[in-house]
Amino acid sequence: MTIVIGAGAAGLLAAVAAVRRGRQVFVYDKMDRPGIKLGLAGGGRCNLSNSGDLLLGLHNCQFLRPALVSLDNAALQNLLAKIGVATTVDQWGRVFPQAMTGHEFAAYLHSWLRKQGTSFYFGSPLTNIRTKDGKLEAIEINGKAVACTRAILACGGKAWPQTGSDGAALAVLERAGHEIVHLLPALAPLKTRESWPTQMKGISLKDVVVTVTANGRKLDEARGDLL
Repeated sequence: MTIVIGAGAAGLLAAVAAVRRGRQVFVYDKMDRPGIKLGLAGGGRCNLSNSGDLLLGLHNCQFLRPALVSLDNAALQNLLAKIGVATTVDQWGRVFPQAMTGHEFAAYLHSWLRKQGTSFYFGSPLTNIRTKDGKLEAIEINGKAVACTRAILACGGKAWPQTGSDGAALAVLERAGHEIVHLLPALAPLKTRESWPTQMKGISLKDVVVTVTANGRKLDEARGDLL
């Protein structure tokens, strides 16, 4: 038996991996449906990965390397193909489902897992972790104990509370004795002196060049889609 806490991108993929190894899987999530952020990623197209260096431009991120090496974009595309999801790579190396929106992709993973016998429990938040002599004894879902000796926690961070990523599970982990590193946002807004960018809220621009300057000196430049 494999227990997965969280039915977002990480939790769904963990469930897929467990099912492919012949495990009976139980997925718990506090939201009312799976893969909410998958439906929003990439402007609704669901940007899954990138064919370039996934660590490029990141700082102090060597701890990510083993995970990204073991499941790079090619391995992810191959895994998805095995469960019936074709993918495509655009000119900037971004990997998308070939014929699905993000919402459709999330629904497909949910449906595929259910057909493989996976049980889903929505509206079911993690509320406590029970340990004995330093070993996992049970998790509590809505205050009710579920006996287990191991579980996959894929609860996300606290970047987008409306999607379920509100950090509540981190507090549960901290109570269980884990040290939680202070979280900082990986994506942040840019504040401008001008007011006109506010009027463009929600507008997507295709294939544009954005240049960042300071004191007349160009600091950086990037090309791609802009929201």
